[in-house]
Amino acid sequence: MRDISNQVNLVWRFQNEFNHPQSKSLSVGKYDTRVLRLKLFKEELGEFTQALYNNDKIEQLDGVMDKLFILFGTVNYHGMNEMFIDIMKGESIDLHTPITNYPLQITSLLNMANFERRYITGSLTFREILLWCVELCTSVLSLYEKLESDGIVKKGSFASAFKEVYDSNMSKLENGKPLLRADNKILKGKDYFKPNLKQF
Repeated sequence: MRDISNQVNLVWRFQNEFNHPQSKSLSVGKYDTRVLRLKLFKEELGEFTQALYNNDKIEQLDGVMDKLFILFGTVNYHGMNEMFIDIMKGESIDLHTPITNYPLQITSLLNMANFERRYITGSLTFREILLWCVELCTSVLSLYEKLESDGIVKKGSFASAFKEVYDSNMSKLENGKPLLRADNKILKGKDYFKPNLKQF
């Protein structure tokens, strides 16, 4: 099993620096933020799909890490980080299930049981949100495992690659302050640098 506690905590630090809302207790949160979080994840899913079709190995790795970054931010937003980390450490999650029908698998998770609509309207239970995040995380981590098993990514690079993306995201601060779009999406400041994922 993969212990993702350090990565979830890095995203917590990132969101603190950028004044992005998160919670230590269970929270459904605000409509606008739920819409943004879902939109960001779907954007990254689209970029990963494009990288896959273009056979762009660096962008494939970047897409996996970005999807996890947004997903961990969503977990933190809803105040579920400790439960989420505990479940992801559990023996019942199989991270080595082969991905054979991407992108259908993750896309179907976004649409299962009208989840997307119910998430946006806030009509889900905390348990449903938590289990949905676990399923998405498991699918994205299995994509990472596939990148390793196919020899696209060096074995054992997960933590270092995620930290590289974290450092890149932190560089979006401009003069120590976040730049935010009207919908609260984080923008890149003048000191931003792209993550160097070629090393992995």
